Amino acid sequence: MAGGVRDDVRAVAVALLATGWLGGCVPSSEQEGSAAAYAVSLSELRTRAAGGRSDRAWQRQTVEDALEGAAMFRVEDGAGAITAHAEITERRDAEGIVLRLRLSMEVPPDLTAVVDELGATVEVSRAQGDSAIRQDLPLAAERAAAVLDAKVELARTPQSAAEYLRDPDAEIALVALDWVETQRDLGAAPVVAGMLHHPDDRVMLRAVEVLGQIGAAAEVPALIAAARLNDRAHTGRLYEALAVLGGPDAEGFLSFAARNEDDPALAQLAERALDVAQHSVPRPEAPPVTARRGHR
Repeated sequence: MAGGVRDDVRAVAVALLATGWLGGCVPSSEQEGSAAAYAVSLSELRTRAAGGRSDRAWQRQTVEDALEGAAMFRVEDGAGAITAHAEITERRDAEGIVLRLRLSMEVPPDLTAVVDELGATVEVSRAQGDSAIRQDLPLAAERAAAVLDAKVELARTPQSAAEYLRDPDAEIALVALDWVETQRDLGAAPVVAGMLHHPDDRVMLRAVEVLGQIGAAAEVPALIAAARLNDRAHTGRLYEALAVLGGPDAEGFLSFAARNEDDPALAQLAERALDVAQHSVPRPEAPPVTARRGHR
């Protein structure tokens, strides 16, 4: 996993492609216990970055090195290898220069029942100066490979979800949140509840949303305790989650919010959420699933 970002790099953001998870349950086949890496061939590299064609060989090697460093992949040409595609671009915006890497690959045949797309997009931004692709591409490639690695291991070893949810890398935590939501992993709800105070706002907001899908009345007090009533986005998601979970605590909070909310739009949302909560059937609490981590 990439370490800290240097002072001259403003931000690193990883944005997943389409969610990539299919609905339904994970197959309980021998793939869950298998740690064999998939052979991957980088079949296409497109670049519109500084250096252009003169740097293409190094760019290819950098992406391949990142894939080789991931637990779930090994770089290997030949029949049977999964094809991967990379696109590297650089652009200037009002705040500096941005290097963008899109890395995608075919879904392994044994995972097509679980995953319909594997891809990640990483951007590394610099506040000033010229292109620093020699420093930034390795970082972007490592993070993109880590996201793909997490998605594949979650599909192969669903018991690893709890540990991925606790990963200090916010991007990996977001991948895991998408996974447990799509798979309706009710046993992960207590771990997700522990993410309601996550320092990354994106993770915190997704945790609220996901709890509304996989949580039970037992998670309502944690949701209420983590309320950020001065944050409009958070409050809206909170009301929606409480509406689904229902129960006396949710109804009491929503009733109070509907009467006292200063924002008319949020007051209406609280009223609608209260009506839904009053007619919902509280979801039974599921026993937590013990995590069993594979190799990364």
